[in-house]
Amino acid sequence: EIHDKISTDWWNEYFKFSAVRNPWDRMTSAWFWQTRGDTNRRDLLTFLNHSDLKPISMFEQLSLNESVCTDFLIRYENLNEDYKKVCKLLKINPIELPHAKAGYKSKDVLCWEHYDEHTKKIIEFRFKDDIENFRYKFGE
Repeated sequence: EIHDKISTDWWNEYFKFSAVRNPWDRMTSAWFWQTRGDTNRRDLLTFLNHSDLKPISMFEQLSLNESVCTDFLIRYENLNEDYKKVCKLLKINPIELPHAKAGYKSKDVLCWEHYDEHTKKIIEFRFKDDIENFRYKFGE
């Protein structure tokens, strides 16, 4: 959408970056965040099948003509390191990133441990483009 609202010269001149996240990790985080405070947290399968859940493909958001249109992608799993790389490219000093939404899921349990074969396949189906284009794998 932005591409259509500015000149090609501006588009080509500006440094464009965004962040992506492993879809299994992203949906686990969404599950914990959206069910925080629930005394009877629904299970992951119920959450993934809930009609109000509208998962958004990062590839769809970040692509133009079937190609990612950013100059740099920050990978959430390398957030601090990639953020510092962007700051260096922009010639600005990095600040310490805040930890928003922390504390809603246990750090003792890896997100992968919440998935069975069925829920794993749901994510593979819904986020096929993200998994392929950003080279994500389950468990990484």
